[in-house]
Amino acid sequence: MFEDTSFLEKFFYNLLINAKYELKNRYVHIDNNQSANTWSLKCNSCTLEEQAIINVIKSNLMVKQEEIASETNKFLRTVKTYMSVMQEKGLIERINEKRNGKWIAKLKENI
Repeated sequence: MFEDTSFLEKFFYNLLINAKYELKNRYVHIDNNQSANTWSLKCNSCTLEEQAIINVIKSNLMVKQEEIASETNKFLRTVKTYMSVMQEKGLIERINEKRNGKWIAKLKENI
């Protein structure tokens, strides 16, 4: 099984900004055919915002905070605050310099 928030996102877009996304019950079903390897991006002790940031970091280690903000639809200041807290929790780590460095997402199994 895996989690997909796209249905909820479409639901809230419809509710908040009167978008016209089509919502059907079959879009909510959980797919049991996913392999265990897809769970490597999952963190059980993270909030949804932290999980979204981790997913972006996992897809691009050299990502900038501005890019994370645009991909997660959050303000830059919000992303910086979350990432600071995540560094204190040990969920992410910055390697090397500010400009040429990269982010490392650590999962609880690796800590």
